[in-house]
Amino acid sequence: MKIFKIVPAILIVLTLATGCDFFRSILGKPTSKDLEAMRAEQLKKELIIKARKDSLLKVAEADKAKSIVKVEENALEDGYYVIMGSFKVKSNADRMLNMLKEHGYSPIRIKFKNGFDVISAVRCDTHHQAWVEMDKITQYKYAPEDIWIYSTADKLHDKK
Repeated sequence: MKIFKIVPAILIVLTLATGCDFFRSILGKPTSKDLEAMRAEQLKKELIIKARKDSLLKVAEADKAKSIVKVEENALEDGYYVIMGSFKVKSNADRMLNMLKEHGYSPIRIKFKNGFDVISAVRCDTHHQAWVEMDKITQYKYAPEDIWIYSTADKLHDKK
């Protein structure tokens, strides 16, 4: 009977002396060292992801800053322009210009600092007038869905 008293006492001493890691290692589970290493690896991955996101944001901000170049004064009349499209490819911008001319407009090509050619159908003195003109244009089948109003006060255009 003394063996039955000694074995539990030995198990209790082993448990207290070795802790849960002993039994976890016997069962093939991660020990506290393994868990700490996993936490450190997860933290490292999160820091890398955050650094990548920050880097992408910095690149986006740098690209945005590059698109804003020093402006020369008085090439465009101040006002509001109803923009029919923004094009990186010159031939696409030319097509929009020709289409607007065929429909009786006197379109204007505006060069933006970011390299895009923006095609305006109408220039207006007030924002309200531009909205009215934009509303008229949207009634036609040839009008794109993404018409917008550009104000020269935003100074996104090249004034060459």
